[in-house]
Amino acid sequence: MTITLPRVACRTLAIVALAATACDAASRGQRADDSRPPSATPVSEHWPTVELTLVVAERAKLGEPLPIAIRAENRGPATVEMYLRGRTVAFDILVTDSRDTPVWRRLEDEIIPAIVQLRTLAPGEAFELGTVWNQRTAEGRQAPAGDYFVRGFLLTDTPEAAATESVTLRLSPE
Repeated sequence: MTITLPRVACRTLAIVALAATACDAASRGQRADDSRPPSATPVSEHWPTVELTLVVAERAKLGEPLPIAIRAENRGPATVEMYLRGRTVAFDILVTDSRDTPVWRRLEDEIIPAIVQLRTLAPGEAFELGTVWNQRTAEGRQAPAGDYFVRGFLLTDTPEAAATESVTLRLSPE
């Protein structure tokens, strides 16, 4: 015996399931709005053959927009399945000062949907996720000249993000 539900009932069940998922994510505090960086594990523990690197200039002129990207490349001989968070892949960039105090986070005050997407990388295949830092602090002030540390985080289906190595960035007036 086969039981079929009317189309309206199927849509209602789908909406209820989506709402429950969103409520569950909110109850687990899946926001990116605190000042701590995401907890991170080395990328090798997530995907042993994927190299995760941060693409950012080592020096930048004070006040100019600064492009920053995370690049993921499969350096292994087999296809890798990556389970990543967000409707569009969620990634975070953290800029800290020389005392390791957070200056700016890309995902500050953002809510990440409780969605996981599968991204496959064939051997030798890569993708980049990019943003631009306007050199403003979280409070909206111009970041002063000096040395900063930049790190990228790729949000995965686990509580820990895959992280890049930290890169030193010097902001200077010239």
